[in-house]
Amino acid sequence: MTLEIAGAEERLKEAMDAVSAGNVLEMAALTQKTSLLQAKYQLRRIQNQILDLSATLNSLMNLPIDEALSLEPIPTEAEMKIPSLNEYRTIGERENPEIQSAIEAVERAREGIGAAKADYIPQVSAFAQYTFQNGEPFLVQNDAAAGMRMTWSIFDWGKRSAAVGEKDAVLAQAEGNLRKVKQRVAVQVEKSYHDLELAREMISTAKATLNQAEETRRVGSDRLFVGVSLASDDWAAKAAEASAQANLLRADLDYLLARSALEVAAGMAPK
Repeated sequence: MTLEIAGAEERLKEAMDAVSAGNVLEMAALTQKTSLLQAKYQLRRIQNQILDLSATLNSLMNLPIDEALSLEPIPTEAEMKIPSLNEYRTIGERENPEIQSAIEAVERAREGIGAAKADYIPQVSAFAQYTFQNGEPFLVQNDAAAGMRMTWSIFDWGKRSAAVGEKDAVLAQAEGNLRKVKQRVAVQVEKSYHDLELAREMISTAKATLNQAEETRRVGSDRLFVGVSLASDDWAAKAAEASAQANLLRADLDYLLARSALEVAAGMAPK
């Protein structure tokens, strides 16, 4: 934006010189002055946004609000090979916490059915006893007994079958929820994957645009040096190059955000 302002100031100067020489009408100078004021306003607005964001970041990190930060660029590694969509889907089914929670709910429901059906099984127990007496001369003084005891409720008025039916319903609900969660995660993984592919293509486009802008600026500098172009044209080329660099940084950020969203959807642990 500062380069755009410098270019606007140079165009205004050229317009004022042209008006003084009688080559153009004063309206041309007024138009360039308006463009300069608009560029300065945009610069001030961006500077205010930077101050607000810096203060917010400092507050989140418990730092003084006006402390200046030195930020290091984050490599995007956009040229590195990423797993395929099917691989991310597999990772999502294995690692996504929502799916894992739904699977655990299904397992608990199955255990509940097993516990409810266990009431149909007779309760069998073994026992042993030993008796000693010397008060009655006609009875055996030492007596031992061993055996097994079984208890089973033949009629429970449908209580056990109702309990099993209730657990079956809980299992069906848990399995249905698991299918829905898997489908939702699969859709989110696919959407995030396509966003990541688009972000990678945008980086390639931004790099090509930057290369073109750099070449245009180089040619413009040569033309200015030999005196076949205006200084305002050189400033415009420099501003276009800076804008292309900003677009590349924005594309890098979009790539990082898209990759983070994909990893969150797949349930991958942050690196």
